[in-house]
Amino acid sequence: SKKARLSEPGPLSGFSYFPCGPKWDSLNWSCAYDAVIGILINTITERNLSVSCAAHLSSLPFSHVIRGSTLDRSSLELVRDSFRHSLRDLNPSLFPMGKRLASVDDVLSYSLVHDDAVCLSLQYCSTCDCSKLLSKLLHVEIIIGNFSFSIGLRSIQDCFTDFLSPKVVSRTCDTCNSPLQMHMNVVYPPVFIAFNIQPLRSEQDYSILHIDRFISWVRDGTNHKWRLVGLVYLGQNHFMTRYIDFSGQLWYHDGMTTENTCLKEAQTNNLCLAMGRIVTHALYRLQDLDAE
Repeated sequence: SKKARLSEPGPLSGFSYFPCGPKWDSLNWSCAYDAVIGILINTITERNLSVSCAAHLSSLPFSHVIRGSTLDRSSLELVRDSFRHSLRDLNPSLFPMGKRLASVDDVLSYSLVHDDAVCLSLQYCSTCDCSKLLSKLLHVEIIIGNFSFSIGLRSIQDCFTDFLSPKVVSRTCDTCNSPLQMHMNVVYPPVFIAFNIQPLRSEQDYSILHIDRFISWVRDGTNHKWRLVGLVYLGQNHFMTRYIDFSGQLWYHDGMTTENTCLKEAQTNNLCLAMGRIVTHALYRLQDLDAE
């Protein structure tokens, strides 16, 4: 039979998409890169999104992801290594070689860089109607942790809504002495949104945290939605992933044990745990791209 190609279109009538991932490199630990590039290549390939994603994300590391979505799966390790070296060229200390673990946070933040700011962090006075630019975000990563639980946030959607909601800050307006607020102004919907799920206090907290299959945000009457496409887990100093395909099917990948293969999984009510490992990241892709 013909070897399956990563560039085949997904899902069409009578067509089944079978995701795959890179084999782990035991000499130069690669699990952080395997996790990110596996999720990205699969979601781009399954829905034929290389052109629309490349139009918004043009970092050199991401260009290797785009290239990988057009190649045979036997080339995955070569693509992963090119991806890794492009990151290392940008920051050798964050992306080491040898038996050292890289941070998934760093891999995501250096890879998913938009051409222009997707969010503006603003300091705003509602009394004077004046604002001050604090920072421009080229990549959206939202941190979830014990603090999130302490203020009643129990789901990814809760945390996303909180991220976009105005917040009172400790400073006052220089002009009128009124309390200032911090606003997160979304310039345009980012292609990917990453959630960094920091270690929670107990296993019970992981059973409470709800990982939504979709998150949404309404602007000017338009409802923008992002679909969950991947989850990263950590255990015993090693990352593995779940890929979530367009139909919602879960696929388990661990480059150390399953190598290139993704294993089809039964549905589960608790996406925070996988094979005894705890979730560290959830990655969402803009659903609007499916209609382009």
